[in-house]
Amino acid sequence: MMKAVVFSIAVSMFLLFKQTLSACPNRKDAVYPFLWPMRVNPRIVTSTLGEFRYVAFHGGIDFSTNNKNQSVIAMRGGTLRRVMFGRYNIGYGVWIDHPDGTYTKYGHLKTFSKKIIASLPQQIQQKIILREDFNFFPKKKLPISQGELIAISGDTGIGGQHLHIEYWKGNDRLSLLHYGLYYEDPIAPELQSVTLVPLEPSARINGKYEELTIKLTNSRKRKGKFNRQIREFSIQKIKGKETAPIVLSGRIGVKLSVYDLANGKSRLGVSRTQLAIGGNEIYQYEMCELPMVPLFWQNLVFDRNNSTFSGQTRYTHFLYERSSLTLPFVKSVDRGIITANPRQSKHIDVKISAADPKGNESIFQYSFPVDTKSYQPVTLPVWNAFPEKENIFQADDKSVKVIFPKNALIEPERILISRFDRKISLPKGLEQKSQIYFVYPNKNDFLKNYQVRFFMPHQPRVAIYKMSHSESSSPEMYWLQSHSVYPSGTVHNRNFYQTWQGSTGAYLLIQDNQPPTWGPASIQNGKTYLKNQLRIFLRLRDIGHGPNLSTLKVQIDGIPCHLDHDADRNHVEVFHPLHIYNRGRHTLTATFQDYAGHKAPPLSIVYHVR
Repeated sequence: MMKAVVFSIAVSMFLLFKQTLSACPNRKDAVYPFLWPMRVNPRIVTSTLGEFRYVAFHGGIDFSTNNKNQSVIAMRGGTLRRVMFGRYNIGYGVWIDHPDGTYTKYGHLKTFSKKIIASLPQQIQQKIILREDFNFFPKKKLPISQGELIAISGDTGIGGQHLHIEYWKGNDRLSLLHYGLYYEDPIAPELQSVTLVPLEPSARINGKYEELTIKLTNSRKRKGKFNRQIREFSIQKIKGKETAPIVLSGRIGVKLSVYDLANGKSRLGVSRTQLAIGGNEIYQYEMCELPMVPLFWQNLVFDRNNSTFSGQTRYTHFLYERSSLTLPFVKSVDRGIITANPRQSKHIDVKISAADPKGNESIFQYSFPVDTKSYQPVTLPVWNAFPEKENIFQADDKSVKVIFPKNALIEPERILISRFDRKISLPKGLEQKSQIYFVYPNKNDFLKNYQVRFFMPHQPRVAIYKMSHSESSSPEMYWLQSHSVYPSGTVHNRNFYQTWQGSTGAYLLIQDNQPPTWGPASIQNGKTYLKNQLRIFLRLRDIGHGPNLSTLKVQIDGIPCHLDHDADRNHVEVFHPLHIYNRGRHTLTATFQDYAGHKAPPLSIVYHVR
């Protein structure tokens, strides 16, 4: 009786704070002050605000450019706020202030409009020509009209050809699809599966202490309010037969795998998920406003191991709160956890729903029988790592230490370091300099990176490497932190090597004794190229610590050249000065080193232009 009263009070509290929650705008009365940013057909959105990404929530809306450089227009009028170029960020970007205090940000551009370029100081214009990073806030506010050309779309920065746009109000990013951009989307989201998770030792699902995934299928479509589509889902039949009832006992969490199909091809994230019991909402995630939250906090909302935004895109949401850390767009009662207690009810009526920004909604409803059996609690690992404190672990031989900062963990864990005495097969030129140390369990959903330290004297050309949780003779291996400093993603601090990581794995020290090499270039020795078709790309290869791009020096006809590294395509473009495209004979020479200090053999290519 007491638990029922507590639950009733909790539901009342949820309904109270739900009234104060900043709800997404009502689609019935929507006003559309924004223009589509490109004159393209069809109009395709490829990513929405708040979608899962490996490092953070996606911060804006992505638009398809149909793999072409398109004219980008101002969605709303205002004044020029900022321009920038960030090679490992959004590439060329433009910010426009609007009269109501909001502003829009356009990224991954190929270039700015002639009007914007002409308004910039000569030093910034020179940086644009030389593709150098800059961040410029004009003192004189250049007026920009709605619909005016502001840029050409491209693929600068990180990511392929697309247009990324963010709509800001103060420190919050607003969803353009909720706040004024019209977008045709008549189809409700696709509910793929529901996963039930036992959350306490005495919990059971069909009598077992293990997760159960239920595949769903669309069983009915109908029209809802404001002519929005509603899709109803049911449990997928197995060989044409209904599945047996799913019986619950104890405290159970729910995960939902879902995506929103747009234009018949784009799989977008949903803007709202909800879980209700007996008509009372106990969990709600609503994404129409994204405030500034720490990196990796998307792991509080999404199941990282079952979410991907490439290939067969899938977003798996937790419909319960795993941590005491809170997000402003998530609300819950009792953390959104289902409690199946036969003394309270024989069935638990569950409703799970997901909606897209247009208000189309998909629903799965099921009445779960409550298990009347009593179960002995399973024996769980003894936790030795906790979210609210710094956790430090050391291998038995004291050679390796692992440090998890405070709030790096979402839930209590049992962390182990296991030494593996074995020589592994390595490519020629790489030499193993330590035993292998495995950090368990296999996890990648931390809220902060953790430190791995090897306490060994400094040796030349040695760095920490990481390999998969595999004991095969040729384990997958990759170099850590390619953008860190000497010697290759590893800092040697007095008496230890150190690196930062976001997932567990197996670590060892490796010495790089192999010089780097050159990959195939876009030009060949002795060949002739048309002037208007010539582009010069170089590829740097190294099986060890990795190429050190800061050491790359290229000259053409004895004149130093400017370079542009494309991280997505893993090549370097030689693009300036412009004499490299002149008709006639040219000689390119280049050198670089890897992070171990080895020099690549000098490169020399003679090419002709006509």
